[in-house]
Amino acid sequence: CVCPAGSELQGDTCQPCPSDSYKEWDGLDSCDACPDHSTGDSSGEWCECMEGFVDDGSDYPVGCVCPAGSELQGDTCQPCPEGSYSGEDGVELCVPCDAGSSTDGPGATECAECAEDAYCVGGAPAEDCPEFSSSQPGALHRDDCECDDGFIASDVSNSFSCVCLAGTTLGV
Repeated sequence: CVCPAGSELQGDTCQPCPSDSYKEWDGLDSCDACPDHSTGDSSGEWCECMEGFVDDGSDYPVGCVCPAGSELQGDTCQPCPEGSYSGEDGVELCVPCDAGSSTDGPGATECAECAEDAYCVGGAPAEDCPEFSSSQPGALHRDDCECDDGFIASDVSNSFSCVCLAGTTLGV
């Protein structure tokens, strides 16, 4: 008795391979376990990547890794947090952006220069400059935000803000 591909001999009958295994040839051999982050396809003859993973292109049977823009957390791929990135498939940990750059949100594949009127400390989401202040693109710190004309910096209780110059009011 020879069992077809996708099945193995159990007792005296051929049974389909369990869902986490495969066998791609006819014979009496047992089914082999699928590699990490993969499961047997519907035929039991091959393994396919689990949801959220991508095939790394390696041969036999399959290599499943997290796609670019994500990192492995436990047994799942999670988007890189805002302020970090992974630029290629298979990266296990996202890389923090350098100071002066950030990402547009989670799941980024690259960092971009911090936008005008914001600052980026690196490895964190971009922060908007306080109201009535602005910065040049690529600003690194809140100190790089300068008050707009007609306003002056106020640092009350360690909270930076821009207030109207003495003797002026904000026009409504």
